[in-house]
Amino acid sequence: MFSLTCKTSSSSGPVKIAAFDIDGTIITTRSGRVHPQNHLDWKLIQSYNIPSKLQELHLQGYHIVFITNQGGLEKRSAQIPEYQNKITQVIQSIGVPCIHVYVAISSGYYRKPMTGLWDTFLQHHHISIESISSKRSAL
Repeated sequence: MFSLTCKTSSSSGPVKIAAFDIDGTIITTRSGRVHPQNHLDWKLIQSYNIPSKLQELHLQGYHIVFITNQGGLEKRSAQIPEYQNKITQVIQSIGVPCIHVYVAISSGYYRKPMTGLWDTFLQHHHISIESISSKRSAL
């Protein structure tokens, strides 16, 4: 498991979180294949107008979180820096200054649908389950 995260200001009142998977939700492959050929084989999914929607959520005070399984990186750990670069490029193309990214690279507690990545995000940002606005959050 690894994360790319940023510092956010604490807010009073309920915490709002918008969490998304990356592959097939935020990005797809340029090549049209199911799995990317390399770290450059990606594009934002155009039909969802992702940058403006995520920018709007950010302005409304949401924590934007990407949670993804990338099991292939467990055996190809040398490619982790390339994947981190890819995610950095995705975030830059979206234009939101702070997106938290949590990546499971092996099976077990951190791999979705288990809650390890989610639990780690909450711990990193000192967020209690009770402080989350379930009416204003989306997973």
